[in-house]
Amino acid sequence: MSFLRTVLQGALLVGLVAVLFLSGLALPVSGRATSYSPGSPVGGVVVHFPASAAGPLVPPAARVLPAAKSAAPAASQPEANPGWHSNNFFNDVQVTFSIPGVGALPNFSVEPVTNSIPLWAPGFWMNISTDRPIVYANVTIWGTQWPVQNVTQAIFGYDPSAGGALRQMLINTTSPNKAVFFFDDYRYFWPGDTVGFNLTVTALNSTPETIYSANEYSFPMGCSSTSLQACDYATWIFDVGSPWVSPDFASSVELTTSPNVFGTPPLDPNSHQSLQVIMTAIAPPGLAVGTIPQAILYWNVLQNGLIVSTSSEPFVATNQTTVQLAYPIGPYPNSTVEFNVTAYLPWEGGAIDRLYSPMYTFNWSRGGGWNSRNQALSANMELTTVPNVLPPAPGAVGAGQPVNVTIHETQQNITISSGQIDFVFNDGLGTHSGVLSMVAATQNTSYCIIPGLPAGSSLTFFVEAKDINNTPVFSDNITYSAGHAPAQPYPTGRTVFFWEALDVAGTGLVASFPFTLSNGSWSESYEATPLGFGAPVVPNQGSNYLTIGLGDYVLNVQVFGRTYSATVDLTNQTPFTVVFYVASTGVSESSQSALPILPITAVVGLAAASISLAMILPWFLERRKRMEEEQRRITL
Repeated sequence: MSFLRTVLQGALLVGLVAVLFLSGLALPVSGRATSYSPGSPVGGVVVHFPASAAGPLVPPAARVLPAAKSAAPAASQPEANPGWHSNNFFNDVQVTFSIPGVGALPNFSVEPVTNSIPLWAPGFWMNISTDRPIVYANVTIWGTQWPVQNVTQAIFGYDPSAGGALRQMLINTTSPNKAVFFFDDYRYFWPGDTVGFNLTVTALNSTPETIYSANEYSFPMGCSSTSLQACDYATWIFDVGSPWVSPDFASSVELTTSPNVFGTPPLDPNSHQSLQVIMTAIAPPGLAVGTIPQAILYWNVLQNGLIVSTSSEPFVATNQTTVQLAYPIGPYPNSTVEFNVTAYLPWEGGAIDRLYSPMYTFNWSRGGGWNSRNQALSANMELTTVPNVLPPAPGAVGAGQPVNVTIHETQQNITISSGQIDFVFNDGLGTHSGVLSMVAATQNTSYCIIPGLPAGSSLTFFVEAKDINNTPVFSDNITYSAGHAPAQPYPTGRTVFFWEALDVAGTGLVASFPFTLSNGSWSESYEATPLGFGAPVVPNQGSNYLTIGLGDYVLNVQVFGRTYSATVDLTNQTPFTVVFYVASTGVSESSQSALPILPITAVVGLAAASISLAMILPWFLERRKRMEEEQRRITL
């Protein structure tokens, strides 16, 4: 009897020393080839039209039009009431502009300001009026298309080097002092076109009889097909809206790859890596975002300098601004890959406003393994922890503070195929050793979140990582402990406590056992941590502990096929640990005995809720009755 009493008294003393404090939640820590130069089609006053009930004419909500680059040098209206009394065109003629179904364009300004007609507008009206009957009014129009392969071309029928095109305005038969002309953008001018025009008006009984809006010239004399600005005979210039900043690819689109093959020298992906290509539009000046209507990637695979395959893949829109390949290309080990991108605006079943990237070339290597495979993990990659528990740091954290362990290979074409943490947990009562798998954040980065430890416990671990050849590298052993102070103060009226299942058969703490914690109105069921202890957890976030309100709770754990229960009375915020003594082997059902459920206060902080006596002396059965009487006398 004295031997049994000694055993039980020793267990009680160990339990009383193991009062633990826990608190706090900690959240897991978790090439571009471009240049910019504004292109000629952007800039200037951009007309912003109000929304209309005209349905398809209403501009998309996401389209924000830029402000003027400079004030207009002159208004497109006469200074006073129209009166034909000079050769100053704008003193004799009033000119206004409007979009069908939308309304007037009050800021359609004269050259050198370049106006912009957005893609959603079908065209626009030009209206003129004067105080004399109009004999004829002619519009001279010329323009250039969006460059193809960076070569500017004239708009068909509107070649500035040939004098452009002369079009008559329609004179109002009932009010002959008025005339109108419609610029049918999407019949004659497509997105990306730049158009210049001026006016010639002749009136009855007027001096002078004919006036010109552009310095007495009615056509772009001496104008080249590559520059409208050089002509200086345009009274007005406008762009039909294009999605691009410039015909220069790098000024309109940022191209990146993962892994990055645009470095110097270019990175060679390994045989396990595919290539993701991402395009992001560069916003035109004054706009919040740019757009990429459609794009295609073309690539060739070469071996020994000869093309062995040719492929293409359309980009898929991630959002309005960014597109990426639907299916990453490759891998093509031991090959050379060349690729380029064509971006364009789909229009009437075709493609316009094409942008062509340069041709990019890189090699796909056979490699991808560690550079220093015979050395430690630190010679091959970066190891970090948050909070920092790596030497020479003190190696201590607050109670309940998770630790995020991250490994990162800085060379993108070396892939981490797997990573794990080998650990030993120790809380003074028992130990548990095991493995935690790391999660791949990218091909070159993996992490693992170690659950927060109970107060006074410690963890020793090392990291093992493998490359694509399954060659392992190892870190040094790292040890840290949890202090008795919580990482963060508990909210008022709430606390956290822990529970463990200690196998008296000698195998140590049990890990990942199911539990249910409940009170009169709430319950949750989850698993204990892989380290060898359990705690209330935030639903669906097993690494984050849940602070619970003070009061009575029932805790049920399932270990080795049996359910053990404890009633827990939380009277204050002081954390504690409940220990269940269980047996894994060697005891039949008839030889097991459990303590009755006892109330457990936070002041004492410890419960021996049930004891499975698995490996006690052979005479245990004969003395069972007296032993149970002794157990009932044990109180807290």
